[in-house]
Amino acid sequence: MTPNGVGDLVEKISSEIIEDIIDRIDDYEFDSFLIGVRSDDENIKNELKRKLKRFLQKITGKRIDFNNPDMTIIVDLERNSVELHIRPLYIYGKYNKYKEMPQTKWLCRACRGVGCERCEWTGKMYGESVEERIGDVLIDLLDGKSTSFHGAGREDIDALCTGWREFVIEIHEPRIRSIDLKSAEKRINEKNKGIIEVKDLKFVDKNFVRALKEKRVSKIYDVFITADNPGPLNLDEVETDNEIIILQKTPKRVLHRRANRIRKRRVKILRIEKLYGNRLFMRIMAEHGTYVKEFVSGDDGRTRPSLSEILKTPMRVDKLIIVGFQESRVFSE
Repeated sequence: MTPNGVGDLVEKISSEIIEDIIDRIDDYEFDSFLIGVRSDDENIKNELKRKLKRFLQKITGKRIDFNNPDMTIIVDLERNSVELHIRPLYIYGKYNKYKEMPQTKWLCRACRGVGCERCEWTGKMYGESVEERIGDVLIDLLDGKSTSFHGAGREDIDALCTGWREFVIEIHEPRIRSIDLKSAEKRINEKNKGIIEVKDLKFVDKNFVRALKEKRVSKIYDVFITADNPGPLNLDEVETDNEIIILQKTPKRVLHRRANRIRKRRVKILRIEKLYGNRLFMRIMAEHGTYVKEFVSGDDGRTRPSLSEILKTPMRVDKLIIVGFQESRVFSE
């Protein structure tokens, strides 16, 4: 095809699709964009891309960003279609959890989210999660489609958190990109009073998620314990403020979804005291990835040493609260 022929064809094609593009992008807030064209004809592809880029810059006043555009517009000449790819928003914060619930949304194991009798047609294993409690408000404010939740570690469903766990929530396909996060924080907390609480919300980029996931943070727990044998307990047997090295096989309760291996972890019992009857309280600092419940119970010998082994009586955790996170190096190498 001659250059003039290419130009005429591109002119015809561009006039047909520009209206569609303008109509589609009008629903979105964005500061930067990138244009892509799919075509078997390289000349047509390059000429059309150049023309659309120049036209859209002129009418929108937005800049081209080759590395991290808010919006990527793909024109597929073979399918005669226009696709929009919207860059997710990433919002960092810290949360407390005052009610038992999972950190993230769990799809029903039976139907994988479709809905069935087992999940009462919700598609979920649990009715709520930290992700949904935070995400539902942000989806509404940002007019997003869905969320992904990235926590700095995670806690059991029945564990509470009052130590402010870090997280990043990813909002997919937001139509709005700029909101007052202080107001959003207030709205989340008002809606979820006594259930969850967030603070320090700020916009971050995708690289922040990777850095958050790579953090190795020790945690401080308040643990409420029942000794199954109500006889006398000699708490002097328990060393406090000294590092204890433990070996933990994968707990029985998670063997169905975790590899069966042995983990070497370090803990430090900061305080232990008798409350009443056969009830104990323990404050413990545990290395990242420690199964604290199993350190208490021993998990039928799968964790050694355990508190049950040290005190020579079976024990179980009644309540577990994460009260702090320690990023500095608190254990020896």
